[in-house]
Amino acid sequence: MLDIKVETENWQNHTRVSERALSDLVHRIGGEEDHFLVVQRIPDIPGTYVQVWHEHGGGYQLEHRSGGPATHCRTVIDSPERVAGLMTRWARQEWDWGAGVEWESAGMPEPEPVPEIPAEIREQLEERVRVLLRCGYDTVDELTVRGGRSRRADAGVSDPCPE
Repeated sequence: MLDIKVETENWQNHTRVSERALSDLVHRIGGEEDHFLVVQRIPDIPGTYVQVWHEHGGGYQLEHRSGGPATHCRTVIDSPERVAGLMTRWARQEWDWGAGVEWESAGMPEPEPVPEIPAEIREQLEERVRVLLRCGYDTVDELTVRGGRSRRADAGVSDPCPE
């Protein structure tokens, strides 16, 4: 079994699938309302995934991302077998999984910088953070970059902006 979650265009989710099941999903896509697969690792690493889009009669647009928008790359592959093989090697976290493929940037724009927070709003936010700390909802480490994942993330509540 591969430690991945596969989501399809028609809202099906497949968790910890075999290599064969992943290959079957790749071979299946291309029909009405069933054009793509998005594959994430288990446990999920925000901004890290591989995905494929296919329309019957065309190639397979394979994309991967491993962080921010600048890491989003794509290529077109003619064979579903090759796509399934690449996705399987990605799922296994093989260091050279994408070797031999001509990748190009997907041209994803970097997000706009966050503007400075006005002083009166900053004061309100600081007070809110103090309440969270005082009440034991989070720790300083969990509320800062140093802490990585918070208990909310561990409980499955996603960060709306993980970057």
